[in-house]
Amino acid sequence: MIMPALNGWEFLLGEVCIALCLVFSIYYLNRARKTEENMRTLKLVNLGVGILFLFLFVSRILDNPIVDMVNPINNVDLFGIQLANQAIFDTTKVLYTTTVIYGSITMIYIVDMLFLIGLAIATFFMERSFIPKAHHVFFLFLIACAFISFAYTPLTGSRIDIFSLNFDGLAVAIFSIMGFISFAVIPILYFILAGKTTGELRRNAILLGFGFICIIVDIHTVGHQMSGNWYRSIPCLIGFLFLAIGNKQH
Repeated sequence: MIMPALNGWEFLLGEVCIALCLVFSIYYLNRARKTEENMRTLKLVNLGVGILFLFLFVSRILDNPIVDMVNPINNVDLFGIQLANQAIFDTTKVLYTTTVIYGSITMIYIVDMLFLIGLAIATFFMERSFIPKAHHVFFLFLIACAFISFAYTPLTGSRIDIFSLNFDGLAVAIFSIMGFISFAVIPILYFILAGKTTGELRRNAILLGFGFICIIVDIHTVGHQMSGNWYRSIPCLIGFLFLAIGNKQH
């Protein structure tokens, strides 16, 4: 039975989102480099966001849609052109989330850990700039989530039994989700900043806050075979648009 062709352009939208992570990483890191030391808060924020997008880019590359696009089994169609390419697939299939890296550690654990570490680093600089009294509690929590979700199940092979119900990988799910939710601290800080400013600064802070919310909604799922639909990438693209407008210099 031949599987119906999947739309290649939907996968390409995912690739665009991944590329924009790198573009904005370079943009923010360059801004951090150019920001004067007497504006240290702004310098740290730009550095943190730049590193965040760099980690997002790397984690997406390790789990990116090009593998599914060229997989002959998936029958991906790009405006009438079949994208199946066995040679490219054989080279890139190591990026599959099910690929075993070591022992029972698969690529998905690497992807999730990098994703959470990127959030943690960005949160570290945000906390240091805006809420130093928090003593980096969000950063420490995210780092714990990253390493516990990475190490718990694949390294120990542990399974959790509750009332005779088997929860294999429950710790991974719990800590990954909690870490993912903790990302909310970044847009929240932008909204707090918006409440303390006026005019163009307030508008930009609001745009940046909503931009980060839109990006995080689906950046972790864009381009997968089961989530390559166009509407998966739209929130990310809208988020990057908000970031571009919010960073526009007048």
